[in-house]
Amino acid sequence: MLSKPPRLVTALSVFFIVCLGSWYLRLVQKPQGLVLPIYKGNRNPLDFSIPLRFTDGVPKPAGSKYSHILVVPRAGEEDITWMTEELKDTPLAIYEVDNPDAEYHVPKNKGREAMVYLTYIIDHYDKLPDTVIFAHSHRWAWHNNMLLGLDTAQMIKRLNHDRVARMGYMNLRCHHDPGCPDWIHLDRPAKDFDFFKKPEEIFWRRYVWEELHPGAPIPSSLSGVCCAQFAVSKDRIRQIPLERFVHYREWLLNTPIEDAYSGRIFEYIWHYIFTGHEQYCPSMNTCYCDGYGICFGGRENYTSFFAQMDERNKLFGELDGYRNQEKEKKAAQGDAYETPKDTKENIDELDGTVRLMDVELDTWRKKAFERGEDPANRELETETYDDTHLWDYVPKSDSEKSKFRLSGKHNSCSELPKPSNGGSSDLKGDVPSIFPSQIYDMKELLSKRCIEVRPECYEYPKCRYENCPPPLPITRESKALEHLKSAWDQLQNDQLQANPLQYDSSDVQDYVTLDLDDFSAYYKPDHKFEYELRPLSLLGSNSDHMVFNGVLSVGKSRIYVEDIPIKEFSIEGYGSEEDPTVTVYLQSPLSAHYNIYYKLRKSSAEYQAQHQQFLWLAEFTKHCLDYMSSSAAGSITLGHFRTDFYTWIKARFSGNSLFQKWRSQHPRSDFRQAVNANIDLLYHQAYNLPNRDDDDLLSHPLWGDCMKLGHSIEREDIKREKTPATPVVYHCFKHLYFGKYLEEVVSETGIAGEVEARKTALGFDGTSIAKPDRARDSDVNINVGDVISVDPDLDGLWKTTDQEWLAYVQRTSMLRNGQLQLHVIWLYRPTDTTISTAYYPFNDELFFSDHCDCEERPLFSTDVVRKYSVVFHPKRQRTNADFWIRQKYMSTKNCFETLEEGDFRCTCDAGEEAPSLQAGDCIYITSNSKSSIILEPVVYVASNGKDVSVRRLLRLGRDCAKLSSERCKIPKNELVWTDEYITVPRRRVQRKCHIRFYTVHDIETRNVPTPYDRNGSGDCWIVSSRLASRRGEQVLQPLDPSILDPQVLQQGFDPNAPASEGCKPLRGLSVFSGGGNLDRGIEEGGGVEFTHAVDIEAPAIHTQKANARNPEKFTPCHGSVNDFIWGLMTGKRNSLHPGIGQVEYLSAGSPCPPFSTLQKDWRSAQSCQKASLLTTFCTLIDLYRPQYAIMENVVNMAATRKGSEQEKVFAQVVGCLVALGYQVRQFMIDSWSHGSGQRRTRLFISVAAPGLIPISQPAITHSHPAGTLNRSIGVLINSERIGRRDLHCPTPFEHVTAAEATQGLPNINTGLSSVCISYPDHRLVRPMRVKDRQLIRAVPLFPPGQSYATTLKRGLLATELIQDRKEVGMSWKRIRPKALIPTITTKMNPADSRCGEVLHWQEHRPMTVQEARRTQGIPDHEVIVGSTNDQWHVIGNAVDRFVSLALGLEVRKAWKASQGHDTTLDSHHIRTGEGTNGNVSGVSEITKNTTTILGSGDGPRSTLSVAEKISVLTTRIVRRTPSVKTTIDRINMVKETTIESVRDVPRRSSTLTPANGSERARRLGSIKRPITISSEEPVGPRKRTRHSGLSVEYSPRDWSKVPEREAARRKE
Repeated sequence: MLSKPPRLVTALSVFFIVCLGSWYLRLVQKPQGLVLPIYKGNRNPLDFSIPLRFTDGVPKPAGSKYSHILVVPRAGEEDITWMTEELKDTPLAIYEVDNPDAEYHVPKNKGREAMVYLTYIIDHYDKLPDTVIFAHSHRWAWHNNMLLGLDTAQMIKRLNHDRVARMGYMNLRCHHDPGCPDWIHLDRPAKDFDFFKKPEEIFWRRYVWEELHPGAPIPSSLSGVCCAQFAVSKDRIRQIPLERFVHYREWLLNTPIEDAYSGRIFEYIWHYIFTGHEQYCPSMNTCYCDGYGICFGGRENYTSFFAQMDERNKLFGELDGYRNQEKEKKAAQGDAYETPKDTKENIDELDGTVRLMDVELDTWRKKAFERGEDPANRELETETYDDTHLWDYVPKSDSEKSKFRLSGKHNSCSELPKPSNGGSSDLKGDVPSIFPSQIYDMKELLSKRCIEVRPECYEYPKCRYENCPPPLPITRESKALEHLKSAWDQLQNDQLQANPLQYDSSDVQDYVTLDLDDFSAYYKPDHKFEYELRPLSLLGSNSDHMVFNGVLSVGKSRIYVEDIPIKEFSIEGYGSEEDPTVTVYLQSPLSAHYNIYYKLRKSSAEYQAQHQQFLWLAEFTKHCLDYMSSSAAGSITLGHFRTDFYTWIKARFSGNSLFQKWRSQHPRSDFRQAVNANIDLLYHQAYNLPNRDDDDLLSHPLWGDCMKLGHSIEREDIKREKTPATPVVYHCFKHLYFGKYLEEVVSETGIAGEVEARKTALGFDGTSIAKPDRARDSDVNINVGDVISVDPDLDGLWKTTDQEWLAYVQRTSMLRNGQLQLHVIWLYRPTDTTISTAYYPFNDELFFSDHCDCEERPLFSTDVVRKYSVVFHPKRQRTNADFWIRQKYMSTKNCFETLEEGDFRCTCDAGEEAPSLQAGDCIYITSNSKSSIILEPVVYVASNGKDVSVRRLLRLGRDCAKLSSERCKIPKNELVWTDEYITVPRRRVQRKCHIRFYTVHDIETRNVPTPYDRNGSGDCWIVSSRLASRRGEQVLQPLDPSILDPQVLQQGFDPNAPASEGCKPLRGLSVFSGGGNLDRGIEEGGGVEFTHAVDIEAPAIHTQKANARNPEKFTPCHGSVNDFIWGLMTGKRNSLHPGIGQVEYLSAGSPCPPFSTLQKDWRSAQSCQKASLLTTFCTLIDLYRPQYAIMENVVNMAATRKGSEQEKVFAQVVGCLVALGYQVRQFMIDSWSHGSGQRRTRLFISVAAPGLIPISQPAITHSHPAGTLNRSIGVLINSERIGRRDLHCPTPFEHVTAAEATQGLPNINTGLSSVCISYPDHRLVRPMRVKDRQLIRAVPLFPPGQSYATTLKRGLLATELIQDRKEVGMSWKRIRPKALIPTITTKMNPADSRCGEVLHWQEHRPMTVQEARRTQGIPDHEVIVGSTNDQWHVIGNAVDRFVSLALGLEVRKAWKASQGHDTTLDSHHIRTGEGTNGNVSGVSEITKNTTTILGSGDGPRSTLSVAEKISVLTTRIVRRTPSVKTTIDRINMVKETTIESVRDVPRRSSTLTPANGSERARRLGSIKRPITISSEEPVGPRKRTRHSGLSVEYSPRDWSKVPEREAARRKE
């Protein structure tokens, strides 16, 4: 009984002892070469709270071979043949990142090489070779090891696999910079960012580290050698859980951080992943020695070698500078030039020294290679993973920190050219040399990198940085001048003694010149921008605020000075016709006292960029003043710098290489922008230029054109405070909130007579007086043509239930039960239209409509309340009729049009008329893309009614980019001609477009005229090449224009063609013209030429004048519109006023602040006064009576403010214009829908004189951005919205993003320079103070769209940058590069909580003037006059140029169609031509056939045959019906409608007469059913029901379903 428990205890004890012994043996007796097991820990592998700990690995025995593989990412067609040629024994794993079908591929091409590295480890975790080498695909790169010729092949060949096995991880690069030491700091304050070397550091935030390593402690810094090329042992990889690699890759796949930076984040954590150390900076000498067998014998020898290399490189730089100077001088002076003796000696001395140093360094390096061949020597310079000195080692030169961090950007590595001498093939072969100057010169190597390296931007002189000692001791200026003056005198005496016979007293200068080198110019210490570097061009306006530093010298005497105030500067070189260069001199107050000049020579490194810009401007100033001096006094205007100036200087310095170099920096021959941007500098030099004759330079109109000396357009005195208005206009607006700022003015008798004559000439009707309605008996017979009234439908959406509904009887039908059914067209009162409840001066005027009762419940004669008398188009001012009608209200489009003869019957059966297509027409067809339906341009060939045959066209940039690789920039609207024909269903055919041929040379030289140069805006395309086949391959060939006859291609209109006879452009007047962006866009459309403009702002009207197409014919008025109108109405007009009849088109961009959502107090006196100016548009129309007019304002003008619902400004404007007799339309146009990159929406009101074709809303050419909301202009009284945005319209282009709109502009860093040669307006509105720049730097670049609010929320703002403000809103917000730029307003203020989204998405600055210009579509060649603040104001006030161009094209189309020169009345809908042979001959013919057959008396047999025949004849008029009776009733119904009488109504000759010549058909109008093609299946037009107010799908009524008829049948 007692024996069992002891046996159990003994067994447990033995088992415990065995386990303990096994654990002990595994712990302390690890055999040599034992492979560590794969990670199999019990804890969560993604718990980073306890970091993994690694120890030294164990290399294989000597002589053993290591299995290895090279893992390389490859994009596109990168050349990797060098791997198979140079690394024949190295297995390769080439990941083709953009080929999902490749053997080695990645789940997604994101994160650069990091995605490839992680994918390889995940896929091969259980079958890894001994060493895995991760590297880039290029062979030579700047980040490779210098001593190995920057050659990746040499690095892999010489790699010591024992070191990799021992240390587990080895970066292939030995040099510390960049990456070590103390490199990446998480949440570093914005003021300490180094954007040049560490662009990815801004993304290193606490949340990023926590996402990558949840639970791991936050490191103080991350330091590791760049650049993501390393080798890892198999053991080290497998000591890390596989789940972690999967976790890293998932983060990379899902992070919103853009591709370039997410990969760079991994670049600085590879060492942490594989070593567990946040800072990993192995000694450089041990890396070279132990890793590659290049041993210098210790760290000191290694450091000495590179110190001597640096010295050699410095001397080579000086030598290169001398040689370049000699080349330039020899090029300028030719063979006559001889190198000075001292210069030649310096060159020879430097060349000899550099050659000797090259030999010495080459010898030293070869010995290092030889020393590395001995394993014993390598053992002396070897560390292990656990060596403590590995972590303590920090070079002193790298530990110094500057007072300020310099901004800039340093891009990732890229391919370098192959060294001419190659590299060694093995460890003991020839040592690859890198010392020849063409190889070792790192500046040249970096300049040949494939990826752009952005220059470092210095904000302060070097003397303001810590640890930057001056080149010489600082000396006071007075001491320096005393010493250098003595040296100058001594030098003069020495020269006199050396050449006493050549002494000439007349050559003795009365001034002293000292050389100034290594200088910088900056603001003085007590200035608000203290110590900030600025170009000397600013001295023209504020010279007393700037100082300089530098080295003053005479001969060999050199003295360094600091903070020397600048009094003046002068430019030497004026008048020279041989030498285009200049020399610049400075003077301080003290040096000016002693008549001493400082001659500027070589600037300091940090100031070089700004000084080079200034030197260009100095030469430009010389050329400008020389040009003006060579011209007659008072003759040069700003317009002469458009082309004449360049022609002059080009002829003057023809063939001069220095001039060509200067010219190459400015891409255009138009220098007006450069003149305006630097007018202060030009004036400063012109005013101070010695020997100027009687102020001739200052007599030129140029100074007034740029508003430097007065204004070239004199301002008219402002006399009228109130806004004058004609009686009609005044009574329309006097009751509104701004009515007290209006004054009624009766035109002078002569003016009134001219206006009446103008109205008569344009066909305006008279008006009648208001009078009460007179009732008529309801039992009177009702006939076609009567106007009746019925009781309103109290259950509908219409709110005018207190008034009868009026209708025009278009036809009648006598039913079998004896009831008379009426078919009517509803007549609208003003309140039923967009006029709404606004005041309308004529209460007896009605409007015909397009609204019939075909889709509503039947209307019978018993429903009639009374009949009314109506006069159509009355010619007298008074009428005895109850009502009068002159216009038609289109309820489907919410617009007013001239009433025509064809409007007296509905077109339900006919559908909408649309133009037919002809062979060669350019059209769009729909095509499904990945995200939406897009439009593709094709050429129409033929149609069989069901399908359409077209010629396919390709887009050059999208479809043939590889075939046009030699083209540097391809327009988005450039097409390629093909011989491929395709057949598509007719439902895919959309609107017409314009395609025109231009040569490749025209396109590349930007010689394509507007609108074809606007990347597809206005549906305008260009074609220059064709797709051909050569030897089985497709190639592009120039297109022969001779094959493009009209039957092949109906080319778009030619903008350069002279106006055809009888179709001249309309003469235009612009008021509130601003900078003229609306006007010039309208002009570019080809239908208008502006002759007069009025604006009160000086910069705006001078800008308008500077860009006028025909300056000689253009008359600008600088004054108030109120005074302009007053002078016209009172007969006091002058040369600034066009005469009545001379204004055929009117543009008005009336002030929008009173109606803007940014207006805080819209009832203030200032706001009301500006709001009253809105009426001037109506007044000028009433006076000038133009054919067409367009007004622009904010959409909010149509909004009703809470508590002021009766203040309907928009409705009142429409009502006033309609009362004047004009056709009126309104559009809401989005800028982005027409090619702009701006988020700007505006309201446009267009008018057309009676009988003219109205201006249509431009078709959308660019898609809506994602997330665009629906919006409309307003709401009618029946709750129907007007002007609704079309969110589902297919377009040929995607919307333009912010980055695309501003692409091609140079990087200006923080914008402190204020000078950009290639784009003079590429400058900030105002310089940013240091605190503002620090705040901008603190706003992250990623995710896009970060702002002050988000930065503060994320805790990224330093305490001193936090602002005490109530409303933050949109302040200090970055623009999203792939979204739209916000609306440009009149003021640029990043701190504005409403309009502060103005920060650049990539550079640390706000938007520049040039970027705002691009946003508003202003072409680069145009000039905006004034200061930067003036320019921004003009730009913010402008209408987007892309929108104005689209409107201009519509104006041209409407004007040409009205004159009969264009049969394309509406290109938004297309009907494919089917011919007329098979069409019905008209309603009269059908009626005739039917009457004859019915009257024959035949029996049912005949009736059936008749029905069959009628069914065939009516196939294009009505749907086939199932019964004979239905068809006959339908035709009888048509017959009854023919009794309506013909009235004298103005007609459009191009639309009233149908194709058939029958008089009866002419009166009825053609009712042939057109073929309307859309992106979907054809449907009938949408009709709005009078009773419901809702839109319904129209389909012809089946008259067999009429209730009365059904009842009659049942009764029978």
